[in-house]
Amino acid sequence: QGPADLDVVLELMPADAAAKPKALVQADVRVKTPGAEVLGALKVAPGPVYFRVREAWYRRKARTGSEAPYTLTVTRVGDWSEGMDAEPNNRPEDALLWPWQVEVQGTLGHVDDRDHWRLTVPEDADGGPMSVAIQVPVGVVAQATLVPEEHPEDAVRGAVTAERALTFRHLRAEAGRTYRLTLRATEGA
Repeated sequence: QGPADLDVVLELMPADAAAKPKALVQADVRVKTPGAEVLGALKVAPGPVYFRVREAWYRRKARTGSEAPYTLTVTRVGDWSEGMDAEPNNRPEDALLWPWQVEVQGTLGHVDDRDHWRLTVPEDADGGPMSVAIQVPVGVVAQATLVPEEHPEDAVRGAVTAERALTFRHLRAEAGRTYRLTLRATEGA
């Protein structure tokens, strides 16, 4: 959590020094989402994990400075299992596996946060109709995009709020077909 007058970014530092850090969460007190930012589960390998906390930049300049300290708390939340939201999953290549016919839950930690999920229809599926339903917590507005990997021209999108859940209907549960779902917080996260 950043102090009231400072925008901070928490980054996961890669093991490969040549790779770029991954921004996990931004406590953006001025522009988008005031208050404490909470990062949900973070899936990491056993061993040392390195984070960097830095001031947010705007147009290649630090926004502000602060004499007050920030707070960083790490808590072990349990064992990771498939279908559990785990950061980083903000980019398509970091998409989490969405197990077939399993309800998954995720966390949109700030405005513009993205969660990417990948659902592959199992080989024994009958090709019948399927639907994908999405609901977000009160106060959050998100944009959802569902793309069949083999036919990106058939992508569907829509807005979702707590008051108005979104359901993509009339999809085919064709064996081996892969769908990619992207949720992007546009307000209130």
